[in-house]
Amino acid sequence: MPIWRLEPINPDDHHWRASTYAGHLTVRAADEDKARELATSQFRIGAEKPPGAEVPRMPWLYSWLATCTRIEDSEFEEDGPQTILGPEEALSRALPPL
Repeated sequence: MPIWRLEPINPDDHHWRASTYAGHLTVRAADEDKARELATSQFRIGAEKPPGAEVPRMPWLYSWLATCTRIEDSEFEEDGPQTILGPEEALSRALPPL
């Protein structure tokens, strides 16, 4: 499976309150959608709606909140299950998959 790098565009955006992690991620997944879904499932958290703002969306799903780029030359093996590969800080904040 391909390796992907997901990265917040603006981690200060209020939508990032809906994620337990707002840094870059390295993910092994079949495609971009699966990479974004995996990040969503492992970093989801309920977030309150700030006064005057819209309800926070899960930011990993949206290209205007996070980039998702395939890494052609990665230190990680493409063989293996779909998973978050790093960094360690992200792994320590991940929830069990749904």
